Amino acid sequence: MEQYPFRLGATSLTNPMQDVFANIDLNVRLGLKSIEVTLEFPQTLPVDRNFISKLVEYKEKYELDYTIHLPLSLRMTDVNPFIRDASLKTLEEIFAAVGEIQPLAYILHVTPMFKTGGTPLGRPFEVQLHEHRLNAVEDTLSRLKDMIEPRLIAVENLYSEFEFLDEYIKKYEYSVCMDVGHLLLHRADVYLFYHRYKERIKVIHLHDVVNGKDHQQLGESNSLLDLPGLFHLLRQYNYQETIILEQFKVKHIQQSQHLIKDIWDQLSM
Repeated sequence: MEQYPFRLGATSLTNPMQDVFANIDLNVRLGLKSIEVTLEFPQTLPVDRNFISKLVEYKEKYELDYTIHLPLSLRMTDVNPFIRDASLKTLEEIFAAVGEIQPLAYILHVTPMFKTGGTPLGRPFEVQLHEHRLNAVEDTLSRLKDMIEPRLIAVENLYSEFEFLDEYIKKYEYSVCMDVGHLLLHRADVYLFYHRYKERIKVIHLHDVVNGKDHQQLGESNSLLDLPGLFHLLRQYNYQETIILEQFKVKHIQQSQHLIKDIWDQLSM
């Protein structure tokens, strides 16, 4: 198994048609021992005792480490306070249930943000809606920090919303999950994003965009990703956290593994 200063892993959806534990077995056969457990897909909620016991068993058996991708159905920015309360209650129950497996990080979506141009009600009204979303972010992130150490929560970039979340991530000392494919898809600067948040990035979701679709394999000829450039930065700034190959086909992960090894070998010469 290739040795890097960072942890290299994959998700519990490497083969989406198999369950979490079949995917852990699959990832281990691929030489990957950092597993991002995606809650909710397939059905893993509510988290029960049997599920946790089996994760502990697999952790000890394979010497794994885990990250947890929190449910995508959470609504952290909903203007309805009862929906936000339900999302926070869900998180509270998850943290209590999974703490035994000692996750290195919890990946969280803080969305959606409201952008202008989506309603017939006019830009001033839409800006007001956006402000309500920001108030909701302040409410949920300020309460969430009292449930768990904020640095364990890695807020993921999804669309172009991160510029609006930046203030709250820094204010409440949250970490960051840098999703490379999402940055590429929305024509953001991958390398400056890494540089800006390098002290906060606990997890990198690494995948490419192929024919307009993300979560694809690395190394295609028409890729817009300068992968050697990215790994040069990771090496330069001594990145020692987790990289998850967030790709959902075995052959894609294998292609990405081989490319990463070749690039790292070249940088190490």
